[in-house]
Amino acid sequence: MVKPQNEKPNQYQTQTTAPGAPGAPGAPGPSATSGNIPLGTHTDDEDEYDSLVRLSHQAQTRTSEDEDDGEDEEEEGGLDDDDDDDDDDDEGEDYDMIEPATFLQSLLQLRGRRGNDDDDDRFEEVDNANEGEEEDINEDDDDPRAEFLRAIGALSGRREGDQTTPGGAIAGGTAGGFVDVMQRLMGGGMMFGEREGNSEIDALINNLNQREDTYIMLESLNELSERLLMMNGITAERLIPANKLAKSLVNIMEDPQLEEELELHLVACRCLYNFLEVNQDFIHDALNNNAIRALCHKLVEIKYIDLTEQVLQTLEMISRDPISHNSIISNNGLTCLQYLDFLTIHAQRKCLTIISNCCTNISIANFPMVKEAFTGISDVVRTHEDQVVVENAWLTISRIIICFRNKPDFLNELFSDKGPLLLELTQVISVSCNKGSNDNKGKKLNYASCLSLIKSLIILTSVSVEVSKILICDCEIGKVITKSLNKYGRKETDNEESEKLTIESIMAAPKDLISQFLSLIGYLLPITYAPENALFLRDNFQDYEERQEINKSRQELCLEIIPHDYWQFVNDVWSFLIISFEATMDYDIRRKGFINMYRMIYPAEEFAVIHDVATISGLLSSVVNQCQLTIHTDFAGHSQWEDIDMEGSDEEESAHPVRSEPEDINKINANALLLASFKIIRTIFEKSHGTAFISNFEREGLIKDIISILSDLKGNVDDDFYETGPPVHSISASYSNKYIDTEVTKEYESRLTLARLYARIYSVGNEIEQLYLAMKSGDAVIPEHMKVLIEIQELLQDQKLIKSFTFEQWVDLWNKLKFALIDNVQISSFELISSGLIEALTTTFKSEEGSESSCNRAFTAVFFESDTVPAKAFVQKLQEALTRSESFDVVSAGTNTNQHNHALANQIRLKLTCEGEDKIPTHLKTMILSVHAIATFKSVFAFLKQRFRFMEEFSDDEEKKSDINIEFLINGEVIPNETTIYGAIYRSLQNKPDQIIEPSRIWTTVHNITYRKVSSEVKDSPVVISYDQDWVYDQTTMSILKLLKVMFYMNEANGSIPDKEFTNWKLTVKLNRQLEEPLVVASGTLPGWSIHVTKQFPFIFPLETRIFFLQSTSFGYSRLIHQWQVRTNQGNEEQTQGQQHHQLGRPTRHKVRIARQMMLQSAVKVLGLYGSTPGILEIEYFDEVGSGLGPTLEFYSTVSKEFGKRKLKMWRDHGDPSDSEGYVDNKYGLFPVPMDKSGIASENGKKMVYFFSILGKFIARALLDSRIIDFNFNPVFLKLVQLLNSLGNAQKLNAKSIKKFTTMANLRIVDPALADSVEHLVKYIKQFSDVKPEHRDGITVDGCTIKDLSIYFELPGNPEYELIPNGGETQVTADNLELYVSKILEATLYTGIIHQIKAFMEGFSKVFPINSLVIFSPQELVELFGNAEEDWSFDALTSSINANHGYSKESQSIKSLTNILVNFNHDEQRAFLQFLTGAPKLPIGGFKALRPPLTVVRKHAEDDLKDDDYLPSVMTCANYLKLPNYSSEDVMREKLLQAIREGAGAFLLS
Repeated sequence: MVKPQNEKPNQYQTQTTAPGAPGAPGAPGPSATSGNIPLGTHTDDEDEYDSLVRLSHQAQTRTSEDEDDGEDEEEEGGLDDDDDDDDDDDEGEDYDMIEPATFLQSLLQLRGRRGNDDDDDRFEEVDNANEGEEEDINEDDDDPRAEFLRAIGALSGRREGDQTTPGGAIAGGTAGGFVDVMQRLMGGGMMFGEREGNSEIDALINNLNQREDTYIMLESLNELSERLLMMNGITAERLIPANKLAKSLVNIMEDPQLEEELELHLVACRCLYNFLEVNQDFIHDALNNNAIRALCHKLVEIKYIDLTEQVLQTLEMISRDPISHNSIISNNGLTCLQYLDFLTIHAQRKCLTIISNCCTNISIANFPMVKEAFTGISDVVRTHEDQVVVENAWLTISRIIICFRNKPDFLNELFSDKGPLLLELTQVISVSCNKGSNDNKGKKLNYASCLSLIKSLIILTSVSVEVSKILICDCEIGKVITKSLNKYGRKETDNEESEKLTIESIMAAPKDLISQFLSLIGYLLPITYAPENALFLRDNFQDYEERQEINKSRQELCLEIIPHDYWQFVNDVWSFLIISFEATMDYDIRRKGFINMYRMIYPAEEFAVIHDVATISGLLSSVVNQCQLTIHTDFAGHSQWEDIDMEGSDEEESAHPVRSEPEDINKINANALLLASFKIIRTIFEKSHGTAFISNFEREGLIKDIISILSDLKGNVDDDFYETGPPVHSISASYSNKYIDTEVTKEYESRLTLARLYARIYSVGNEIEQLYLAMKSGDAVIPEHMKVLIEIQELLQDQKLIKSFTFEQWVDLWNKLKFALIDNVQISSFELISSGLIEALTTTFKSEEGSESSCNRAFTAVFFESDTVPAKAFVQKLQEALTRSESFDVVSAGTNTNQHNHALANQIRLKLTCEGEDKIPTHLKTMILSVHAIATFKSVFAFLKQRFRFMEEFSDDEEKKSDINIEFLINGEVIPNETTIYGAIYRSLQNKPDQIIEPSRIWTTVHNITYRKVSSEVKDSPVVISYDQDWVYDQTTMSILKLLKVMFYMNEANGSIPDKEFTNWKLTVKLNRQLEEPLVVASGTLPGWSIHVTKQFPFIFPLETRIFFLQSTSFGYSRLIHQWQVRTNQGNEEQTQGQQHHQLGRPTRHKVRIARQMMLQSAVKVLGLYGSTPGILEIEYFDEVGSGLGPTLEFYSTVSKEFGKRKLKMWRDHGDPSDSEGYVDNKYGLFPVPMDKSGIASENGKKMVYFFSILGKFIARALLDSRIIDFNFNPVFLKLVQLLNSLGNAQKLNAKSIKKFTTMANLRIVDPALADSVEHLVKYIKQFSDVKPEHRDGITVDGCTIKDLSIYFELPGNPEYELIPNGGETQVTADNLELYVSKILEATLYTGIIHQIKAFMEGFSKVFPINSLVIFSPQELVELFGNAEEDWSFDALTSSINANHGYSKESQSIKSLTNILVNFNHDEQRAFLQFLTGAPKLPIGGFKALRPPLTVVRKHAEDDLKDDDYLPSVMTCANYLKLPNYSSEDVMREKLLQAIREGAGAFLLS
């Protein structure tokens, strides 16, 4: 058999075959190829294989996305990519290597082949095929395909004597059985008989080729257009002769005889558009026939505006194919700009879309045309009003820059006089970075376009020093960057402080935006150091001459020509560099931050030019301290390191080192940053001569840590790890871009290993030590404040002494501490830790528990009472100490952090071994499986169960055919079936609690799992891991956290320090990063610190992070994946516009229809049925068309209100009890009404307890589904819930805890009037100490004795509740007054409500564990449950409203609406939200947190009516407000309130 010529067909060569022939475009057979096989010359031996080759080419032509040269694929086309080496062994293997689809097509093709050599007649013979054809095929019994073909024949239902139609279909059969299905699925129409309806289509196309009657041409075009509209892509491919039709349409538009037939041209162009739209592959046929030339010619001169707009629409369709771009430009397609003002907005958008698409890939030859159009494009971005047009114009500019990134002359030519354009560009970046920001200056672009513009600036900066000068001097790019990023923060005030960049802003900003800004800064900074002194380059690296010349010019510009502007730019971005390092754990961002700081510091003659340069000390000390702990741990196992890591270092001599296991990339990155920090420290010592920074470094403990690292590394590293040899250029730069900044862009990095890094760290560290010793003069002197701290620490350690301290002595001691912390030199975190004071304070406060102790009262008096400045300063010092000391690790699954969905799809290899079963077949006793890491052992059980069932089908033993139960074991320990594969393997590798396992050990190893049959079903017992042992973690860190906890509770009781001062941003960043590992979270392998610290010290983290933690760890696997995908897609929604997001499944949805008139009853039933299910609950109403989010939110808000009805008798009520249908009136918040044991046992009591259980389930369900609820609970109610939560499963308070909770302070929060009454009784008690017991009944207060009050042991306001047995007949006297007061407190705050509280908690836990809420304070729970403060300020509204479809943010109607909403009273605000969203409350986060965001569009008047005649309407599911353009603000307010009133209570069509 002849070896095929596997060359790709040239899709654009001229076709010489007649239309309809097998080689012609659109013919049912394979298309002609440009290989060495001539058309129509098949021998008997070659004919069969040639068909396969042709089919292979056809499949490649239809499926390939690349337009590579055919000759490059000569030996690969049509073959499987996995194996190219065995194709010469024998003929049979050739078939194995053909793509499966192609092979099947070739087999099916043989059913219709006669083996005729005449290519032109082949398909006619197929059409007339008969039985003899089958016999001819079946004679080839030796051909292995014959059996397969007979099977196909049987499946198709074809029998002897069946008649076939000319189309190849089976007579009497509409589908043709299996063969017809395969034809449909695999594009069989390209090879099975003639096209159906071919004669009609051909006739219509032939009509287009005649010129005698234009009417016939016009009607034929209309008919073709309509038919194309009714087709799909597969049908069109089978029926339409693409090349023939494209040629005919183009000929009509180019025919000089038809030049004046504009209507004909219009219809032809429309037909061409429909032709291209039905199948994108037809674009190539249009290109082959010069469609671009014809269309662009129509744009040169506008004769018929409709034709011009249709041409633009068609050209836009063509421009989506990259192969068309240069052709459009070379045919003057950019000239459409000159007529832009004459076109409609729709056509203008098409015009700019074409230009934007074309500029994606521009050839150098087309630069003159681009240059000619560039001024017009620049004018569009400055003067045009339409946002889509402007955005496409900016994209065009960006793409032009990217296309000519290797041609600096071209870019300089384009931008030489474009200073205003660059200024406009930076302003657009500033307003576009955050779509939610309240900035109406200029047109905002979407996020992806904004990123593209930043990349363009980077390119311009890299090739042009002049552009750099404009950006630094004229555009003030430093301020632009900080302003752009600051928009992500919460602006609370308008003072100067709010303009400073905050860590909250950087944490909220997208990482790729931060990364691009850091790259831009890096390109703007001159490089003044040699490559061997660079932070992240090879020692023998060398830049290209072009870049070296530009860098010299940049040095001259920044340091000599514009030094003032340059250092101003440095100061503008310095804080950004520091904060971005602290706010993220992303290695790329941290690396770029260090590079930029280094470039700023290196040329500075005096560090004073950088105003906040001292802040780098804390940053460097943090990096060094963290790595010092890791290095010390690594080298503690000294011999183990030598066996593994140093062995790998020797292999670096070879070109391709071989390792048994890859090194931990996280550890390599951390040590690369350590090396960079060492180089920065060395530079600071060299430049500053040590004087400026030695004291700072000493006080931060930096020198101590460096010496400790050197001590650990000494004797454990090789000295010579520096590259030698000739200079090395960047690999990628040699073929792409010689102007690239290799160090910043990470285009090339030397191979880094731990051994090499440690060697360099040791070398640079020694240099630092020598510099330090040479500069340091004299012995160290202990500062005064350190002496004070040590003195206090020694006093506190003397437990006997401090127990005798009076209040005044404590005050003196705390004043000394205040002096050392605040009134003297600012103490460093290292000094605070090293003094030992933190541990001493923690021990003291623990032993002196209780706010009434002298120690605590004195501390409060000194640090909180006069002002909170001392306490705030102490908290800040503790935060700095915590940032320094903590060394918690982030556990990674070992995959790209930006591709977490891939991590969830990764597989783990398991070796399954059966234990103790003799009758199991050998192939089932031991097998190796690849299982998704996120799957549970249930999946493996189902796999095995299926295999066993299959075996039993062939077994005669009836006893075996019973339920199969299997349990799995790892290392002899039974694994619950609900455990994930990853989680079980991870925990099996741990030798001690909370040990971090290297990801490579999980992914690269085959793990042994044993299984055995068991008699009963394996019960799933969740893996319980306790993280409450403090000893597992660093004791200094835990002491700091405990001390912060003491300060937090003191502040709650006495101070006014904002809660955010207690937030530690470093730990917040770490926790956020940890929760971004969905595989780790879903597998239950979170590091212990992330759970322990979050639950024991929740105040350390902001509310948003704790909500994220709750959603990730408590809502179950399906919700974890769903929430993670929602969070990921929200972050990427603008970056990936037009792209589909990978979905890993979604929770099921339960849609329930209920009656609005029986809301509470329906809610009880719905919660009973679906309350505990993991699916999302959606509500609809009978007789209403509304569905989705709006009705569901209204259900939650309405049921929230129903629970507050007076007739349920659940809550304390100060309203009119006679109004049983009304709602409870309690302005202090909902609090359970007390009930005694007899009341609870009654029918009404049981019903009330049941409703508390339903209430708990309802609230948990709302949290699970992220629904807004509308409760106003009293904080004490939730405080008791949290108190019971803190006890774990005990849920019973001891007498001491009850007494601590049932206080007058809590009673006053619940019922101030009752508290006043009890306070009145306490006045009697206070006089008891001065009066003998027998005379106490005579004590008077306000002229009354106790007996005069006639009080009995009944709960005030609830006489049915007896406080003691027979309490209704027991009068309160002086003897039992104290008992009476304590019983009131207990009954009101504990014993009378404990049954309701427990029922609430049990109901809640049926959805998810209520102890998960321990991470929130009672006040935060009040807010989460619907009583959060809402921001209705002008800034909040304008930044949250999206204006669209007729409105912009500058529209007067939008401004009027904002003014109206700002001036709404509380009830009107609630009514508006109910009208707009279905819920009367905003979610946590306010208007910005609305999903979807609030959008206002214009509602146009119709039928001769005016805007003022319409009411606004809404789409609640989309938070969409349709607002007419009213004549005045007063009319708008009136109509809006009318719509709110009339639209309440139903969801109808608007």
